[in-house]
Amino acid sequence: MQISHLREMIVLAQNHSFTQTAIQLYTTQSAISKHISALEQDLGVALFLRDRNNVELTDAGSIFIEYAQRVVNDYNEGIVALNRFNAGINRNITVGYLAGAVSAFLPEVVSRFMESHSCINLEFHTQEIDGTFSGLEDDSLDMVITTEYIKFPTTIYHVEKLYRDHIAVIVPKDHRLASRESVHLKDLIGEKIIFSSPSFMIREAPIIENLIAPIRDKITLVQSANDIWSLFMLISSGRYVTVLFDHVRNYSDFDQRFAFLRLEEAPKHFDVVAVWKRRAESDVMMDLVTLLRDVISERGVL
Repeated sequence: MQISHLREMIVLAQNHSFTQTAIQLYTTQSAISKHISALEQDLGVALFLRDRNNVELTDAGSIFIEYAQRVVNDYNEGIVALNRFNAGINRNITVGYLAGAVSAFLPEVVSRFMESHSCINLEFHTQEIDGTFSGLEDDSLDMVITTEYIKFPTTIYHVEKLYRDHIAVIVPKDHRLASRESVHLKDLIGEKIIFSSPSFMIREAPIIENLIAPIRDKITLVQSANDIWSLFMLISSGRYVTVLFDHVRNYSDFDQRFAFLRLEEAPKHFDVVAVWKRRAESDVMMDLVTLLRDVISERGVL
């Protein structure tokens, strides 16, 4: 049974003529007759009484046509709703993001986006990596901007790459290592390395701890920072360094206040990505990501 056959049934019931119905629907009389016969065969009842001069609904047809009309109306409304969804009309889009990864770019992105999508309400929430994952899973977030160090299953999620990221050793500008572009784990021996507390950056902490495991007994490990600002305040004291994702340099003026050194033992790079569930894909998602890529490129972030 096809929606188009139900539409033809409805128009035929109004016109009482295969010829007029064919003209109205820009098809042939034989095609209409074939489709109505197929519909009757699917249902197991005769829907119309036919003679040379007229076509009338049978009693069964009179009963069924009310339901056929509802099905067609619901289908039409569904198509309209999907078109509005894809166009982003009267929609709320909730975005969770790693502040260090994109907060420097978002004001410009939002300004440009609203010029062509004024009917969309954008709602933003800063998240850590754990929050971006859980927000997508429970549908509290429509899109997240996060790191793909931990992979998203592409059968479920649509993943768009924004720029490359890596693991960095972050030190004050006057630190003994600050002039280097990269360091090895052995260069950190004897340092006090500060990490977040167990309740902050839940997914990040195990990643970093695994990386520094070979020198764990040759450093002092401190876990006392409850947020990113506290972490960098403690580094500013000159007593600590940290190992973290390079993207945090995009916070405020962190790039001017600290040196970000590539850790050679870490993966060479991974990606900062925009992610959403495939079942929620729409043109407006790609419009937002395209603008984000444009602004990131204009700022010289690769």
